[in-house]
Amino acid sequence: MGSFRDRTSNRVYEFAVLVTTPVCGLLLAMGDIRPQSVEVAMPGSIRLWWEFGLIVVGVAGLLGMFWPGNWKPRR
Repeated sequence: MGSFRDRTSNRVYEFAVLVTTPVCGLLLAMGDIRPQSVEVAMPGSIRLWWEFGLIVVGVAGLLGMFWPGNWKPRR
């Protein structure tokens, strides 16, 4: 398995989005502050599943990024 820098240096933007996604999901789920468009467009149950989905997808993406496998660094 490559080092943290090896795994993230070529995919900086992907890493940034994957770190931001679960943070946004947690903040939306824990806080009562949401964008007005989300409040209007989504009923409460769908909004809850959307917030939960942000957390799950972000964490799963990060796990996939660092999962040991056949990854080889560029030379």
